[in-house]
Amino acid sequence: MNIKERLRICKGKKKDVDVIILYLNNSITKGSFGGLFATFTNLTTLHMVNCGLVSFEKFPKLPRLLYLDVSNNQFTDFCLHINILVKNAKSLERLIIEGNNFSNINTFSPLKKATNLIEIDLSFCHGLGELKGYRKFLFETIPTLKILNGCESHSNSDEEDEDGDFFGIEDEHCYSDTNEDSISDEKNEDEEHVETKMDDEDDDIQIIAYIESS
Repeated sequence: MNIKERLRICKGKKKDVDVIILYLNNSITKGSFGGLFATFTNLTTLHMVNCGLVSFEKFPKLPRLLYLDVSNNQFTDFCLHINILVKNAKSLERLIIEGNNFSNINTFSPLKKATNLIEIDLSFCHGLGELKGYRKFLFETIPTLKILNGCESHSNSDEEDEDGDFFGIEDEHCYSDTNEDSISDEKNEDEEHVETKMDDEDDDIQIIAYIESS
């Protein structure tokens, strides 16, 4: 679907300034943001996964943007213009940009001016995975950075870089979408389901026994 049409549907009847979250994944773009969100000044969360994006060159000023997911696009080292993102999204805390084509770690040097950035995800950018010490470089370049590829800053050694532990392979320091509480909830739900099923079976047995005794 065309990005403008998807934006119109997602916004609904709200005014642009009232929209705080947008999910525009899999929309068709011309490779850039094209100033589409210039009037969405209160936007805090923006998802644009797999939209054919190649550059931040026309990224609009979004002073309240906290979370940006631009995974699986067509970003490269050559025309990323990430400095514009830093300039126009000064409140940005989390940048998810995994699954793109990066091989030069210096591409992310402008992020040293991203004074609120605490997380960046570069998983599955395998060109970076071949660079020794890239984790150390990012943590030293971005003073506020605490989480890289879902892993906390204390998991920060060249040996881990060489093993490739942080490019799509989880370890004990990494976050996952399923935490212990959700696992416990699912287990409890399964147990409740089993108990309910057993109760139903008991009812069936009682009914059968009643019919036989009749």
